[in-house]
Amino acid sequence: MQKKENNQTQAAIEFQSIVRNNVRMILARFPQKQESFASALQMSQASISKKLNGKADWTSADIANAAVYFGLPFYVLVSPTALKDYLFADSEAEYQLGHFAPTDISRHELSAPAGVRYFRRPDDTDRQGGADARPRFFVMPETNRLALRAPEC
Repeated sequence: MQKKENNQTQAAIEFQSIVRNNVRMILARFPQKQESFASALQMSQASISKKLNGKADWTSADIANAAVYFGLPFYVLVSPTALKDYLFADSEAEYQLGHFAPTDISRHELSAPAGVRYFRRPDDTDRQGGADARPRFFVMPETNRLALRAPEC
C-alpha cells in the first residue's frame, strides 16, 4: 500500500491550523461534548477528533456548518484574529453610552443622551430630619446641568 504524499503548501497548512485552533478555542470556552458537535456537523465523533488533532483537514462545508453551529460568521473561524473579539468581548461594553448619542426624549427640558436621570435636591449636603419641602430637580449626568421645566402659562 502506498503512502499518500502530503503536497499541501505552507499557506494551506497554516489555514488548517487557524481553523483547528479557532474551533478548539470555542469548544474550550463553551464546554460541550464532541458528540453533539459532531452530530450537528453530520459526522462521527472520531472524524471530529481527527480534525481537531490535525489528522484530517477541514473542508469549507465543515467550516460553514461549524460557524452555523456556533452562531458565528464564517470569517471568524478562518481568521487568525477575529475570534478574540467574539470570545473576549467586554461584557459591559453594551452598557456604555455613546458620546454623541441621539436624545431619547423629545421634550427639550428633559432631552439628553440616554442615560440615568435622578432626582437631586439643590443642597443635598445639609440633610435635616423630618419632611423636606425643598424643590427637587432632574440632573443630567452627561452635562451635570439641572433640567428645569418651564412654567406653563
